[in-house]
Amino acid sequence: QKEGTYSKFAFLKSPNGIVLELFQFSSMEPAERPVWNRPGYHHICLKVDSVNETYEKMSADGVEFYFEPKIKEDSEEIAYWVFFKDPDGNMVELQD
Repeated sequence: QKEGTYSKFAFLKSPNGIVLELFQFSSMEPAERPVWNRPGYHHICLKVDSVNETYEKMSADGVEFYFEPKIKEDSEEIAYWVFFKDPDGNMVELQD
């Protein structure tokens, strides 16, 4: 951490023990934006009841998606997935 800067963080723990760490920094240097189809850690995935319904609602609210929902080919059941940008430009995946 650079001198004169600070960070805040929070830990969100679900009943089944999954922990999500959230960080906020007082200042940030520009970083290269992640690309959705490259290897490496670059996004978070959230499970929703219906990707298509969530996509429609979020699109109507002005959320920028990388593409329309796609069918997950390697799933035993029909499942959909899609990526969008959060307000800071981070990638978030939705899956049902």
